[in-house]
Amino acid sequence: MNNRKPLDAAFEKIANSKKVNLESQKVDLAGMEDLKSQMKECRNTTSKLLSIRSAFFKEKKSLKSFGEILQSQGKRLRELALDLKKQLDKLGVETPKQVNFYIDEANDFEATGKDAVKQTR
Repeated sequence: MNNRKPLDAAFEKIANSKKVNLESQKVDLAGMEDLKSQMKECRNTTSKLLSIRSAFFKEKKSLKSFGEILQSQGKRLRELALDLKKQLDKLGVETPKQVNFYIDEANDFEATGKDAVKQTR
């Protein structure tokens, strides 16, 4: 019987030591899964970020282009309205309120265009 006690103790020690090692390996595997999961999230976010950045730069070019166009158009609208106002003044005709409205709108268009171009810098 004395032989059984040391043998049982040895088996118990072996069983316990393996159990600890398995738990340790299980924790390591869980840590690896967390790393893989986080890596996947980082890659997905990077992909989205690069896509958004690409779209942003394309839109930035469009913003600048349309801003320049709107400035030009606003300037042309103001020139036409001022020319009409001058012609009416030469004829001695009172300038309709609409002409002044067009001048104000032209100034707003030009300012909006300038602002858009400024934002692209």
